[in-house]
Amino acid sequence: MKQKKKARPRGRLEHQLYPRYLTLPAFILFTVFFILPILGGVGISLTNWTVSRPSITRFVGLKNYITMFQDDDILLAFKNTAIFTAAIVILRNLFAILLVKKLYTRTYLRTIFYIPAVLSYVVVGIMFTAMFQMNGTFNQILNAFGIPCTKEWLASGDTALLMVIVED
Repeated sequence: MKQKKKARPRGRLEHQLYPRYLTLPAFILFTVFFILPILGGVGISLTNWTVSRPSITRFVGLKNYITMFQDDDILLAFKNTAIFTAAIVILRNLFAILLVKKLYTRTYLRTIFYIPAVLSYVVVGIMFTAMFQMNGTFNQILNAFGIPCTKEWLASGDTALLMVIVED
């Protein structure tokens, strides 16, 4: 009588590799369109590369970053971004709390909150720009209450950030 060979489980290795095969296209796309451009950008940021003279490129190390952090305009942009982010996070969380609480005005607050989500961003932007122009709705309301105002709210450096925060 012949002894039977012990059967090896078939497809076990293929079964283990199958999920990896499924994630391979996503990994390739992520690498090509996300990782490689980031690495290329970091590499270019360490050189003196310019669009007008791409052939004359020299490694400058961290000089570009040092110059960037000494520029007042860049520091102002970082400051404005930090203020904008903090204000939006705080205001949205406060507004979310108001939307959940059982308040008399809860329905109105929900309507105000969700109107921009329903409307197109272009429409909201055009309406917002029209409201805060020199002869816009906001200035007319202030004038009606006896506060003379002809301010260009979005073009003024001291109020533009506040208006963008309010709009968002």
